[in-house]
Amino acid sequence: MRTILVFAALTLFSQAGFSRGYSIFLNGGMDNVRDGEERKVASFGQVKISTQGRLFRLHSGFTVLSGTEYVEGEAALGLSLYLLTPFVDPKAIVFPFLYGEGTAGIAYYQKAERQDFGYGYGAGVDIKFLKHSGLSFSISQHSATETTIRYTLGFFWISE
Repeated sequence: MRTILVFAALTLFSQAGFSRGYSIFLNGGMDNVRDGEERKVASFGQVKISTQGRLFRLHSGFTVLSGTEYVEGEAALGLSLYLLTPFVDPKAIVFPFLYGEGTAGIAYYQKAERQDFGYGYGAGVDIKFLKHSGLSFSISQHSATETTIRYTLGFFWISE
């Protein structure tokens, strides 16, 4: 078991290439609450920064959600997995990914303050239009006080 853990750690840090640079994402989208939940749909704006590894990318971000009688500020920290990137040409334009993150936030719903702690996971695709920028789209499920599905569309810039 120890050998597997050491191998996994070496693979993670040798493939990740954390020193290659970083990406900045500016996103917007819709936060759709599942049936049976009290809160209604909210829109959101999001800023994320991510390392520029080939296989694994660490990311952190801040999201502001706003809806009917609802406002939330949420911080996130997570890991993205770009499964196909090591196998395609670095000049490719489409990069699918999976990601997971932990979240913490403060919300005001119906004039009452509450704290939200949870997690999210999803899948998406980055499409490079220019050498250092492009479009990002993702769908994710977030579980905190409510379980929601988020649809995200935004732009990214790469610093290498």
